[in-house]
Amino acid sequence: MKTLLLYATKSGAARECAELLAKELTDCTVCDLRHAIPNPELFDTIIVGSGIRFGKIYKPAAKFIQQYKNVLLTKSVSFYFCNCETETFQNAVEKNIPKELLMHADCIKSFGGKMPFKKAQNMNWLKTENKDAFLKAVLPDKEKIKLNFKRLTSAEDAMYPAAMALYAMSFPAHEQREEASQKKILECSQYHFDLIYDGNAFAGVILYWETENFIYVEHFCINPKMRNRRYGQRALEWLGKKEKTIILEIDPPSDDISIHRKSFYERCGFKENAFSHVHPPYHKGNTGHELVIMSSPGTLSPEGYESFHSYLNHTVMNGLFPADMP
Repeated sequence: MKTLLLYATKSGAARECAELLAKELTDCTVCDLRHAIPNPELFDTIIVGSGIRFGKIYKPAAKFIQQYKNVLLTKSVSFYFCNCETETFQNAVEKNIPKELLMHADCIKSFGGKMPFKKAQNMNWLKTENKDAFLKAVLPDKEKIKLNFKRLTSAEDAMYPAAMALYAMSFPAHEQREEASQKKILECSQYHFDLIYDGNAFAGVILYWETENFIYVEHFCINPKMRNRRYGQRALEWLGKKEKTIILEIDPPSDDISIHRKSFYERCGFKENAFSHVHPPYHKGNTGHELVIMSSPGTLSPEGYESFHSYLNHTVMNGLFPADMP
């Protein structure tokens, strides 16, 4: 993954931090925002660092963020700031970073800062613990993360309650299966209720249907306590190794959360499809809900969409309600 690390500085603190970060990152390009920079669209990860003075980030950083906001929303992006008045940090961040980017960012940290008009002889001002946490969030060491998957095939499994608790808190009620339906489909050979682990730590669930030609991800969520470590991206990469078209649905991008979610999937290589799509209701008395089809590695053909749509209605949603089940 290619990383673009940009900084704006007056005291030199943001530059020193950029140099420290660059030593830990592979394939990293470092640039002073006062000078010409490469095209950000050519990079996978973008890091922006700046000093803060009188509650404002420095102009070159502010200008870059404003000019490239839409590009940043399609990338993995993080921000670090150098400010000696740490108690005003959060307020400064909220004033200087657009709300969409605050929601989208992988990590935002204060590294501390130098006192104005004083020359620091060393980097004692640096908040090392924040710098280390920032690095872990931006590019966690793949060798340290032992991602593995366990297929759950019975509601009697000891992990089923924890998995369903995460499921329940991650999706609105109208997007959740009724409990009897969820238990019943565990018996289906095409349905995978996979638990995601980092070593022995439960990180999330990915619930999908696998056919000969495509994979449909019905539900996918990461434990909130373990977010910003790229588990979601890596789980989708693992699914991609099956070398089948992957299909999933998202809410139309109409607010900060739905825009952020769409950007995440686009960073993972998914493409938006133009088909008008309504997911059938999970509960009697409800109507279907309009969703956007995303697919990887490319968009679906009309025939491909019709094949998925038929499978959704006649297999995925078949026998949905307890009264309809044998």
